[in-house]
Amino acid sequence: MMAGKTRTLAVEPISVSPGWRPRNVLARMNRAGQNTPTNYPAARHAAMIAEALMTGGRDLVDDEPKHCGVSIGVTVELFWKVLRENEVLRIKLRRRAAKGGGA
Repeated sequence: MMAGKTRTLAVEPISVSPGWRPRNVLARMNRAGQNTPTNYPAARHAAMIAEALMTGGRDLVDDEPKHCGVSIGVTVELFWKVLRENEVLRIKLRRRAAKGGGA
């Protein structure tokens, strides 16, 4: 992109299913957080950011945008690592079951 030029992306409105409504997301997020054996500071901070954005509060994000970005980034990194590890374990279980080792 050339200096001084900005690009505007057209954003189409999306239909939000009831499960993706802010109050439902907040309730699920809070329930999941209560049942977590280990609590990561970045994940707690990302949850605070999510709640602030969904309830109209922007002070948290406006005051420390880089800190908020780091917390979200670390949380996404951990989430993706868990998804990858989960998939590796599922593949190992399928292989073991295929060999007759059971699950």
